[in-house]
Amino acid sequence: MRRALPLVLAAAAFATLAILWIVTDRRASQRIYDDYSSANTSAKGLSLASGYLAKSHKVAMLTRPLARAHLEPNAIVFRVVDERPLFFDPEDLKEGQFGPPRPKHEPLLNDAEESFVRRGGRLVFAAQRGVLATSDAGEKFARKVFPIWRNLGDLQMNSDWNAFTSLRPRMHTIFASGAHAIVGRERIGAGELFLISAPQLLQNDALARGNHLQFLNALAGTGRPIYFDEVPHGIVSDDGSLALMKDWNLGPFLILITLAAMLYFWRESRRIGPPVDDYRETRSDAVDLVRSLAALYYKVTSYGESLSLYHDALTRTVASQTGLRGDALRKRVDELTGGKRDLTAINDAFAKLQTHRRIGSQAQRPMSL
Repeated sequence: MRRALPLVLAAAAFATLAILWIVTDRRASQRIYDDYSSANTSAKGLSLASGYLAKSHKVAMLTRPLARAHLEPNAIVFRVVDERPLFFDPEDLKEGQFGPPRPKHEPLLNDAEESFVRRGGRLVFAAQRGVLATSDAGEKFARKVFPIWRNLGDLQMNSDWNAFTSLRPRMHTIFASGAHAIVGRERIGAGELFLISAPQLLQNDALARGNHLQFLNALAGTGRPIYFDEVPHGIVSDDGSLALMKDWNLGPFLILITLAAMLYFWRESRRIGPPVDDYRETRSDAVDLVRSLAALYYKVTSYGESLSLYHDALTRTVASQTGLRGDALRKRVDELTGGKRDLTAINDAFAKLQTHRRIGSQAQRPMSL
């Protein structure tokens, strides 16, 4: 434990310093998060848009897909990405086709997203590529061509930003650059879907130019909760195992496991029959050591050699207790053994030594009245 303590302290110090460095580094949020993320504070992030709207709206990050998120019916969701992701269906192979299937785009709105919009929500979907067919805008301004948002003027753009070459059948153009649409709007039930071909309009470095801030206010409306969809940027929260089991309709299975656990603990708490003897071995390991040494000596030595070793042990014990050496020591050992070298005589000699030792220790004790 003492050897591991310095290593544990060093690891804790390293982790503390790393966390402090990340927290105090102002540039960390510029490098960690994706472009168009509301947590990104760089020029290509949406932190200014999120912070500005938070002063007059309820603003939060959406870290779960709409199918598992419980949003207000009138909520507004900003989904701003550079490119709409592609997906591969390994089963989608035509007859006679070899190699991997071609990538495809998912439907623009899945069932949960369309249901959210139809109930009164607003989805603002901004992407340069992958939503609809696009081409270069070719102009530096996007002019409003639909009578909505009366006080909002034209939007300032770059000529290399993208514009939609066509829209969905029920969608109309709100802002256009030349003959191409920049912002399209579609009514779906009680809600609205906005498509924007130039997500750069909402970035931190472009929000102060032209009428971009007023455009953001128009998209946000008045008094409606706003969510920035961070799922495409990899900021996803875990629902936990219980929520997943609930979504998978595993409630009866959880109840069955709970009842089985209760039955098991109740069964274990009641004794059947006489109690089991809880005898535990209390002997010291020295007993086993002596037995193993005796077996070893018995195996590698003869009876005469064992008696000789036993007699030598008696001689050393007498020398230790009496301090005798040489002939005097041998004479004392012979007196204790009666001049014999058998097992009984040596055992009796050790017993006499123990008796003399006890008597001597008692004689040294002070007398008490």
